[in-house]
Amino acid sequence: MRAPGLGVGPALSQRDGRGLAAQGWFATALAHNKEAPVAYTGQSLKRFEDPRLLTGQGAFLDDLTFPEMLYAAVLRSPHAHATIRAIETAAARHAPGVVAVITAEDLEGVIEPLPTRRETEAQELRPPVHPLLACGKVCYTGQPVAVVVA
Repeated sequence: MRAPGLGVGPALSQRDGRGLAAQGWFATALAHNKEAPVAYTGQSLKRFEDPRLLTGQGAFLDDLTFPEMLYAAVLRSPHAHATIRAIETAAARHAPGVVAVITAEDLEGVIEPLPTRRETEAQELRPPVHPLLACGKVCYTGQPVAVVVA
């Protein structure tokens, strides 16, 4: 049998245990500009990160601390579709350690809406405006409504 699409070399099963590199398949694939199959398909992989993670020695972004570092918490909508009547920020603004409470009103005219797609020739599709924070209504569950920085 021949390797599919190449006309040379033996057809190999992924389960036969023979290394594809030893059969010359990779050199043949490269010569014919074909993508070689992944040699580790169907085999267990050695995971190098496991010992450090399992022993509690993993490093994560949340572990980093810097002097005067601030955190941001995003309030997200629990509703799939709702009208925002008001956002009361006074209690949050006066809470100890809070530096800023940001809503859509604070960003109006400062930050452009998020692009929903790359510019294409299909301008007639007119994608909807997608503000950074919900303004007037929420359109999906989890849409950001406000940000508290402390």
